[in-house]
Amino acid sequence: MLILRTTLAFLLTSPLTGCSTLPPQIIQDPVAAEALWSLTYHDGSGNGFRFWKESEGDDALFEYVPIRPERSSSGLYSGGEPKKGTLDDERVKELWQWARRLESDASIHVSSRMKGSGAFSLRSSDGVRDFMVKNGPLLRKFDELLVPFRDD
Repeated sequence: MLILRTTLAFLLTSPLTGCSTLPPQIIQDPVAAEALWSLTYHDGSGNGFRFWKESEGDDALFEYVPIRPERSSSGLYSGGEPKKGTLDDERVKELWQWARRLESDASIHVSSRMKGSGAFSLRSSDGVRDFMVKNGPLLRKFDELLVPFRDD
């Protein structure tokens, strides 16, 4: 039940869900709010990735929630199959380095969600930060980094 609640909340929490037909309001995910840290990303097609660590000593986790044809703007696109797992410390470090790099480069930020843009929500001891990145070489490199989390 917790996994179902977490997945549903994850799908509904991002204010930046791309091409899906989700309501525009932000619904807070109580599980993510209590996590030590979390990094949520929706790619240019609206597929969702969530990376988080619940507490010190726990493994870092990930969840991939793909867009389904019935939720895509075309009615045809599928982001594949959902996937969950753990992350090693090196992968966590790499994800955060990329997220901070994308966050710090205001020249690639956009103020509204457009097709192809990436939407991020970062939660850490520094607080919560949301930002969107336009489609381009840096975002495509970040997307390449995420391939193992979506493909078997």
